[in-house]
Amino acid sequence: MSKICLNQWNRAIFVMGRAVSVETNTSAKIPAYLLKLDFGQQLTLEHLEKTKRPLYSSSAQLCHNHETSDILDKILLCTLNFPRKQIGKTMSDCLTMGAQQAFGSAEEKRATTVFIQPSSPVGIGSRINIFAQKEVVGTNPRDFEYSEFQAIDLRIGTILDFKKTSFNSLHLISFSVNLGESMGIKKGVGIISKEVDFDLNLGKQLMVLANLEQTAIEENFNDSEAEVILCSVEGKIFLEPAKKIQDGFRMA
Repeated sequence: MSKICLNQWNRAIFVMGRAVSVETNTSAKIPAYLLKLDFGQQLTLEHLEKTKRPLYSSSAQLCHNHETSDILDKILLCTLNFPRKQIGKTMSDCLTMGAQQAFGSAEEKRATTVFIQPSSPVGIGSRINIFAQKEVVGTNPRDFEYSEFQAIDLRIGTILDFKKTSFNSLHLISFSVNLGESMGIKKGVGIISKEVDFDLNLGKQLMVLANLEQTAIEENFNDSEAEVILCSVEGKIFLEPAKKIQDGFRMA
């Protein structure tokens, strides 16, 4: 897959939202759930002003591996800043993301899709990034195209080992991650809070950015060997599948 630069990564607003309601989307051509999502006070007020509705709607193709009770009241990973889209009789306000097998037909991919959740409690509206920054999203520019989303290669893999390479207020870590048969074991790098005991994540499946260009990795992480970057909220909370899946599954 082609590499992306930091500007391309920063264009996407990946954010955590709570599923306030979940029901079958009877108007969707492909089996899906209709979710109502809460992204926090600022986004709620903005959305209410623009659409007269306080909650975001999302049609999520998660029916194969989740019951409605699995999703209700959970905090989910979403892409916020797509233009609104009509799906059946419903207007979709954001994309509820899921990890799925990277190859095969659309039907085969849907059959493997699992939602992504935080590794520990997190505030709704929190943005995912790679520099351990604290950011709560307060506005939605709706300026992101699906082709831009497709260019970002987010993968799920099992953390095999790690070591800390610096010891400031934030720790720089290097790690190995298994990204499955097609990609193999990759060296990764990440920034985490000094409060985090990363030993607890050994053997866990976490989300990484797999196609940031090498010059950006070297310039920002001082690592010429790393190929993937750990994603987090504030360097404290990581992203994991709601169920065990195959390593190498890709975000969609």
